[in-house]
Amino acid sequence: MSTTLNYASTLPKASDASGNVEGTIGEHVFETHAGTVILHEGSVLLTLIDRHDDGSAEEIYIRFSDNATPDQHLSLENQRTQEAWISFKTPTAPFAIQCTNATLHIETLVLIPLEVKGTLKGETDDPDYPVAIAFHMTA
Repeated sequence: MSTTLNYASTLPKASDASGNVEGTIGEHVFETHAGTVILHEGSVLLTLIDRHDDGSAEEIYIRFSDNATPDQHLSLENQRTQEAWISFKTPTAPFAIQCTNATLHIETLVLIPLEVKGTLKGETDDPDYPVAIAFHMTA
């Protein structure tokens, strides 16, 4: 048990991020100004959260290397260092999908203070949910 507690205490805390995020996931419009960011062991984990009045939400998780260069296009196909997935949180049938044949375009990446701007476009493992998202977040 102490190993579990020790490990949990070494994980970095998420920082609040704000900015503009717009796009679509399938036929769903995704729009938000809120998210979180974690910088950990050479990776950036960006979480974008679109909450709805009915209590449901979509969350997009994007992970990529913190040494991505400006205007870099990262393929998400069969990758472990950069990846993206989407969680649909609903009261009745929550589910998640993985971005498979997609490209993450990092236009701007500044780590301190954090600024990340880019796009996520492509297919997911569910053909009904292609993704096209543009984001510009700061923390």
